[in-house]
Amino acid sequence: MLGSALFYVFSRTSADPDLWGHVRFGQDLWQTGRIVREDIYSYLTGDQLWINHEWLSEAIFYFAFAAAGSAGLIALKSGLALLIVAVLYWHLRQQIAVALHAAILTGVFCLSLIPYLAVVRPQAFTFLIFLLVLIVLRKAERGEMRWLWIGPPLLAFAVNVHGGVLAAGGRFFLVAIAALISSRVS
Repeated sequence: MLGSALFYVFSRTSADPDLWGHVRFGQDLWQTGRIVREDIYSYLTGDQLWINHEWLSEAIFYFAFAAAGSAGLIALKSGLALLIVAVLYWHLRQQIAVALHAAILTGVFCLSLIPYLAVVRPQAFTFLIFLLVLIVLRKAERGEMRWLWIGPPLLAFAVNVHGGVLAAGGRFFLVAIAALISSRVS
């Protein structure tokens, strides 16, 4: 019941002027198989090489659109939002003994996400990745250093979906280096 209500809330979608560009760039990638290619859409820098830094999210957007149209994009966005909520609740439930308290904190966080996930944009992936990085770092702070191995593949994925990887990557590498140095010193 709660999952259905959250899916409804997160499925509400506003128009975003960049959406169809993201879908088209994803289509171009699927058709050409090339990440680096000439910029055929710009009238000022046309035919110059362009490196699409969000290529993976755009390929996923195009795949969702090709499979199910606009409903596929909304389902993808809503699914990402629900995954963020589920991961956060799972993590908080491990930290907090009372399930209701974890649910309340998760709910407050959900409310803060609604404006950012009202549109289909690549930053939806960044919210999930940043949350996962924070969880990995929390585990490492508690002495579970093996969790740090999740960071590099997670950031390798992140670097291809959205530029927000800089925040997650910077946080991960600073804390990981500090944790490694601390573990060697003590």
